[in-house]
Amino acid sequence: MAEFPPPTFSAFARRPSNLLSAFSIAVWVYVVAHAIATGLMFTAVDSARDFANDSSLRQAFEDAVRPVNFFSTITSIAEFTIAVTTFVWTYRITREVTNRGVLLKFSPALCMFSWLLPPVLFIFPLIVLRDLVNKTKIMRGDEQESIRPVITQWWVLYGVIPLVMAFFGAALTSAIPESDQELARTLSDQIVPNTISALSLIAAAIMWRRIVNTLSAQLEI
Repeated sequence: MAEFPPPTFSAFARRPSNLLSAFSIAVWVYVVAHAIATGLMFTAVDSARDFANDSSLRQAFEDAVRPVNFFSTITSIAEFTIAVTTFVWTYRITREVTNRGVLLKFSPALCMFSWLLPPVLFIFPLIVLRDLVNKTKIMRGDEQESIRPVITQWWVLYGVIPLVMAFFGAALTSAIPESDQELARTLSDQIVPNTISALSLIAAAIMWRRIVNTLSAQLEI
């Protein structure tokens, strides 16, 4: 009887259907878990305010924070999966374009690693995606609706708004919390920017799924 080698991640990722399925599942898990964690945050904030003023209410605060931490962990796992599949997808789709004789502004490897650049250089993934959309439209030669405006909207939701909210949240906190009560007070003070950032990232994840699926369909990969 012939023996087949065990499946590997590289073999799994080489199948577009597997890669996109894993990506889509991760996106929806991220959206649901992040939404639940954000909703539970409001309950935790009420307990945080009470604990910040009365240290005897620690147990109530910890009980309120525990489910938030649980769904935040699921969110982080899903986010990591989205990141990994996005890296692989970016390399695959840019390599596919270059293999068809179309030159992009950056090599497939550089396009993939553009996601790892510091936040101040987050403009590079936007440039990569816009270039990819333009070249894809030229390759197809049709009058399809461009997804370029969606990419810009996604970039604002994923990059700009969370970054602005991070600065705003930092301005609300004068110093690094040195005790659990100070941490609870910080959690309470930053509920507004944290909520706006969370909702922005949830919308960005849904929009990113649309971008990936649309470009994959247009290039038939």
